Amino acid sequence: MFEVGDHVVYPGHGAGKIQEVMQKTILNEEQLYFVVYFPLQRITLSLPEKKILDSGLRQTTDKEELMDLLASYGTKDIQEEFQKPSRRQDERLNSGKIEDCIDVYFELTCKKSHSPQKLHIEEKKSLDLARKLLISELMLVHDAEEADAVRILEDKINTPLKEA
Repeated sequence: MFEVGDHVVYPGHGAGKIQEVMQKTILNEEQLYFVVYFPLQRITLSLPEKKILDSGLRQTTDKEELMDLLASYGTKDIQEEFQKPSRRQDERLNSGKIEDCIDVYFELTCKKSHSPQKLHIEEKKSLDLARKLLISELMLVHDAEEADAVRILEDKINTPLKEA
């Protein structure tokens, strides 16, 4: 599964590093916990093994693969037709898949740059979350500061909107 030192992505929280793996006994039940530090949010969470199996927790994407994925979106045409707001963005962000996260970021960035007033409050939240998730993963994959990760994201996904 996961070991101390592994870089992981936890849907909703972003990329972090496993600091410790420990056994805890809670209500007379012994369980394995993964202690993960999330540098972008500056928080540490203890994640029970039982829950992470279904949570979408995954290893960070390989650096080269991540850069290729981002670059592929940088060559896409800017969308000008958009669907009505839906909870579909949240579902994709909670999947834990990097492709879903990039997709949501790209679609909502295009929509906001095309017509800012068209973003529904839930879409604004989804755009902000997608951006944070991508930045946190870029920080760990590139061993970079937040500002450098933002620059990488904006350089690779070349939409007219630079501030999400």
